[in-house]
Amino acid sequence: MGRPLPKTTTQHLQAFGWLPGGNSLPLQLLRQTGTNSFLAQDPTGLTGTVTLATAVNNPGDVLVLAYDEYGGSYAVTHATDTLLTLVAINADVFPDGAQIHYNLTGVPVADEVWIDNSHDWAQTVLAAPPSQDQGYAIAVSDTGESFVVQEYQQAWLVDLQGNYTQLNPAPGATSPELYAYYMNGDGSITAGYSYDAGGYNTPTLWDTSGTATLLPHPGGTQYDLYTVGFSADASTLVAVSGNYYIIVYTNGAISENIAPPSWVPSNQFEYEATWCSVDCQSIWAGVYHNGTTTLGVWSGGSWTQITSYPYTNSPVTNGWSDGTGQRTIIEVNGGDYYLQTADGGATWTTWTQPFPNAVPAFMSTDATIVGRAEDDYNYFPWVGGWDNTAQRLPGIPGNGDGYLGEVNAISRTGVWLAGDGDDQNENDLPIIWNLN
Repeated sequence: MGRPLPKTTTQHLQAFGWLPGGNSLPLQLLRQTGTNSFLAQDPTGLTGTVTLATAVNNPGDVLVLAYDEYGGSYAVTHATDTLLTLVAINADVFPDGAQIHYNLTGVPVADEVWIDNSHDWAQTVLAAPPSQDQGYAIAVSDTGESFVVQEYQQAWLVDLQGNYTQLNPAPGATSPELYAYYMNGDGSITAGYSYDAGGYNTPTLWDTSGTATLLPHPGGTQYDLYTVGFSADASTLVAVSGNYYIIVYTNGAISENIAPPSWVPSNQFEYEATWCSVDCQSIWAGVYHNGTTTLGVWSGGSWTQITSYPYTNSPVTNGWSDGTGQRTIIEVNGGDYYLQTADGGATWTTWTQPFPNAVPAFMSTDATIVGRAEDDYNYFPWVGGWDNTAQRLPGIPGNGDGYLGEVNAISRTGVWLAGDGDDQNENDLPIIWNLN
């Protein structure tokens, strides 16, 4: 059969499957026992022999993925120290049964495939929320003990054991719709928005029982408010009103109803996009007035205009900033291009997408970035550093349409990731990754 895979390679393969007598995924491969078999261990410590397969259909099946230079994926059906035997999942470069050399670098090379063994990704695939066939993990605590799963206009808290607690609307709310996007550091408070008794979207906090607390609106004319930032200690929440208002809450009370930037008329502007640095130390906004976009940063009680922003004729449609706000990525004109700054906006460069069609979704305190990308065959989740090093993450193999998933959130610590991926029935299930 040729020499087996080195132990150091085997133990870091992305392996998905069920042990005979178990029901766990993913698996850790301990050692190779044949050209297509391995001794494996599940997260509970149960061990057993598994066999390489093209899909995870039965106990004892295990799926190991390899990728060609275009991102196409293959199931590995035999493995030696130099060659992998492949069956295409979402690829057409190599025919089924081809024996192909491989590398471990993750660098696409013609006439080779690669397998990712640079990290031992600890991945947990959760069941859908109660009475639902799918759900999306969209927020995570810094401790990794609690997550938020959203499906349509409902949301739940969930832990790694799959215990769900539904978040509830406030008493008297005119609609049960609610959206939760942030957690504080220990996961004891979740932040988002829901409806109040007047029919307005309102910043909302939920405790671990799912009970809602609505934050106040400013006096005067009422308008919808949407939460865009929440601090680790739960003391600070930032909300926006769509186009005209930015509200800062401190310990549940309004501390700032931020005045418009001084460089635009107070009644002739709108905020195109508003986002916070990771812990709400600064607030960034694209400010539109009279056909021109400017960038501003509100911090320490005042606005600073970013005069170096080069594309004043294009709208800023999204942004992500690290803990200090110095390292920032902005989306321009709906993703037509991205810019980045490492000095708070003094200078800008083009953000180099780490994968084809990569889209950021969230950023940690140290500027670790997560999101999704799209190659010739599928979407897939990824995580990358500010230095543009990035890794493709495993989704849920064996699905029918090739959609592998996306990462929607990363903890402030840069350790825990929350996202989703399609299962074999093409339903999106929550996925949690641990980068330690």
